[in-house]
Amino acid sequence: MRDTAAVVADIRALSRDGENEPCEPLDVNEVVQAAVKLALPQVYDTARLELELGEPNPVPVIGSRLGQVVLNLIINATQAMPDRPADRNRVVVSTRAGDAAGAVIEVEDNGVGIPPEIADRLFDPFFTTKPVGQGTGLGLALSHSIVTSFGGELTFQPADPEGTIFRVELPTAGARG
Repeated sequence: MRDTAAVVADIRALSRDGENEPCEPLDVNEVVQAAVKLALPQVYDTARLELELGEPNPVPVIGSRLGQVVLNLIINATQAMPDRPADRNRVVVSTRAGDAAGAVIEVEDNGVGIPPEIADRLFDPFFTTKPVGQGTGLGLALSHSIVTSFGGELTFQPADPEGTIFRVELPTAGARG
């Protein structure tokens, strides 16, 4: 069990609004690890959370904002799980270097997947598949906005054989537009 000071430190790191923070090259793995620690209590009863850290390149981002994206993707993946025992549900968060340098973060789940008829609306503000009162429809729209503000891309694709992979691709400082 983590001590309270460690939890508070992770919450503080991810709760800054980032408005006045500079984009500076950061270790993506550190940001991902902090987001995973915060997500664990919400994931614990629903799914196994696996972390596969590769060797991504440092990328110019605001750590608190990128952490919000990763946390949101993990929570969304957890909420996409069918009603089955937690040991059969899986969320994998992985990092690696990008094809053209940079960094890639993937959040893969073996949940219900994304029906093709809603795929085009997934990043639209206020679009949600959750019942009234249970979702605002802002999480993915905000995440998409944050990632593109870093010159990156947030995409998704079906996972094999079931579920979804959300991919955050971030450029290095020189590759940023």
